[in-house]
Amino acid sequence: MIVAQTCGSSALRVVQLDAYVLDKEIETYLETQLKELVSYLPISITIIFQRYVAEVRVILSGVLWFYRIFRGFSPGQEMMEIAYRYYPKKVAILHFIAVIIIPYILEKLSDNIEDPEKKALIQKIVHFGRFLEFFHHLYFLNKGGFSTIWERILHLKAEYITPPTLGLINYTSLNRELLWHSYRDLLLLALPLGQTARQLWTRWRTRRALKTSAASATTTKKFLKQNMKPFSPILCSRCDKSAVIPVQNQNANILEQCGHIFCLYCYDPRIECPKCGLSLIKGKETRLRGFAYHVE
Repeated sequence: MIVAQTCGSSALRVVQLDAYVLDKEIETYLETQLKELVSYLPISITIIFQRYVAEVRVILSGVLWFYRIFRGFSPGQEMMEIAYRYYPKKVAILHFIAVIIIPYILEKLSDNIEDPEKKALIQKIVHFGRFLEFFHHLYFLNKGGFSTIWERILHLKAEYITPPTLGLINYTSLNRELLWHSYRDLLLLALPLGQTARQLWTRWRTRRALKTSAASATTTKKFLKQNMKPFSPILCSRCDKSAVIPVQNQNANILEQCGHIFCLYCYDPRIECPKCGLSLIKGKETRLRGFAYHVE
């Protein structure tokens, strides 16, 4: 086991919080990658994974805590260059049991116990613990020192591995922060501009298409006006109006047979044709098929 050597200078509150956030992000990333891997496996394995997801989280946390045990600090603390002043193997195991195992046991007891009174008692213990953690966190933000209750109980004080440089500004972190803020502001400015440009482009294309279609319609109208003759309606030989269902004598091509056009209701064999004076034959009227659209 490697024991981290600290310089004796207490770590700042923001540094301890950053280390805690980094550890949580690493744990979340590993869990996400594991879920993505399981999604490619058969559905039976996915069901088993969902059933034991709490145990999987404990195992992932155990892997990260083994790093603490053998290195003397967590991955997040290593990136922030801090460590606990006194963190032997036994204390690390007790820390793991207090932070990971005890909440897991309480969660399982709350899920498996059917007695309402016992279940309510466990819920009260859990809520009371969260209440203490909340007020301890407020105290830590105000005064500093131990970041969690278990660190205070186990006397785990975070210190810098290397002496911090006082009186000098860390321009690397400052430049990185300014760069990300500039990138964020650029995105906030570019996204609305891109959406506005897209709307303007769509509006311009719509107007252009409407103008093109209007010009095409005007050209078509001019062409029809110049090349099409007006429609001459077929007049009935009896009523001198547009023929309704125009009919004609079936023997119109025979001599001495009437070939004029009548309305269906004006074709009467009892009356001679007013145009030629010839008689119409009963039952020989036939519709002009070329004008079938007038009635269909």
